[in-house]
Amino acid sequence: CGMHIADMRHVGEIIGTEEVWKFDDVGELFVYYQEQGLKDGDVQAVYVKGYDTGKWIEAGSAGYVIAPDVETPMATHVLALGKEDKEDSVSTYTASAGARKTTYDDLLASPPEVTEMGSGGIGGMDGMDGMESGGMGTPGSASTGP
Repeated sequence: CGMHIADMRHVGEIIGTEEVWKFDDVGELFVYYQEQGLKDGDVQAVYVKGYDTGKWIEAGSAGYVIAPDVETPMATHVLALGKEDKEDSVSTYTASAGARKTTYDDLLASPPEVTEMGSGGIGGMDGMDGMESGGMGTPGSASTGP
């Protein structure tokens, strides 16, 4: 989206066959995936940072919660959770009013609304937006893995 990533608890990235898209909000990643009509053949991997662990995880393996009381950079309120005991982690974050559990497949099929647009609008951060695809120790980096 052209925004600088300021809070690493909410980030995600899509590793495509030809480029890497970085997102400052996990929910925005799902919006972009759907808006671009990406298919399995277009994508090599999708990673998110566990809000609860701070570690990169494969997006399909994460637990997800929509927590209206947790601010995210693009106001999607989607949290990716990476603890091995997903149910324990999910129950911790769904304890607040209005929070609910969701899944990777549900978010792909029906992504959240982005209610707080940055100056660049929506559309993944890629190497052309001032961030190298291998920077910040992300899974797309040649030097580090998830």
